[in-house]
Amino acid sequence: MNHPRHQLYWMTLYLGIVAVVCLLMFAPLKMAFMANWGFNLLILAALVAGIAINMRQVFALEPELHWIKMFRTGNIGISVSEPTRLMKPLAKHLEGLNRDRFSLSAFSMRTVLDGIRGRLEEFARVHNFQILLQPGGPDTVQALYPLEPELYLHPELDGDIRIGFNALDFVQVNPHINRQMVAQALNLLALEPEHNTLDLFCGLGNFTLPLARRCAQVSGVEVDEAMLRRARTAALANHIENTEYFAADLFKPDPDAAWMRRQYDRILLDPPRSGALEMAQTIGRFKAERIVYVSCQPSSLVRDAAIICDQGYRMSQLGIMDMFPQTAHVEAMALFERVTRGSK
Repeated sequence: MNHPRHQLYWMTLYLGIVAVVCLLMFAPLKMAFMANWGFNLLILAALVAGIAINMRQVFALEPELHWIKMFRTGNIGISVSEPTRLMKPLAKHLEGLNRDRFSLSAFSMRTVLDGIRGRLEEFARVHNFQILLQPGGPDTVQALYPLEPELYLHPELDGDIRIGFNALDFVQVNPHINRQMVAQALNLLALEPEHNTLDLFCGLGNFTLPLARRCAQVSGVEVDEAMLRRARTAALANHIENTEYFAADLFKPDPDAAWMRRQYDRILLDPPRSGALEMAQTIGRFKAERIVYVSCQPSSLVRDAAIICDQGYRMSQLGIMDMFPQTAHVEAMALFERVTRGSK
């Protein structure tokens, strides 16, 4: 296996090349490239500067990269057997529709859905599907069949924990890899029964509830209060009583908040694509021995990893998860361990 530094280098260089190709394909810019060498050099200089900035973040981790143990989670692709089996009956239910209705902009999605509503409902009933429709904005989401759908996710491999959600909640799109991801995070955290754990960007409790089954206390922090209410409900429904939840904007953390004034044994972060810059800058105050960072945007992880390492941690394990098969996107996970005096 190549050194992780080399892997990150080639990945960054590849992204730079892709950016150049995209610019050349864009007609107005292509004409400017051909007609104006000064403009040409300016754009190339900007691209080189962008690559250099990214590489500076990568090389900032150079002392840590020597320690990294690489891992890969999930070789499960998309199972095509079930969708393939259902294509024919779905086509049969929808046959005879006027295809012109789907191509004419004068017809709204609401009109199209009205035309196939009965057939979709019959398909859902026959094949045991739950179907919800969204003909417009988020406020137009409505259940087609059944009228009161029950949506659940199971974050653990044994399926013992069940978390309810609605159609507008954020959940991981690949439940098979999500369960493996949760198991990998639990393994890296190496929880003990007496540990207090902080779960940042906790959402509905995808990590919170499995964590709570293995340690003394879990504090979940999330900006969306509606999701926190459902997280509390899920905890009670699963007879988990050692969780607490705080509504807070983690992009503007309040140093005087009750949860910010505590210390924790373990921390888990699962931020959005923009990363967790503000929390990375202050994470050393919690004195946690282990931090697991889950990321859907590797460049954000690279940026935040350098900041975390500057606060007395070293990245000891790094891996990817094939959360989005057959796409260019991956989920990444890194373990940071606190550096103690005398450790190498």
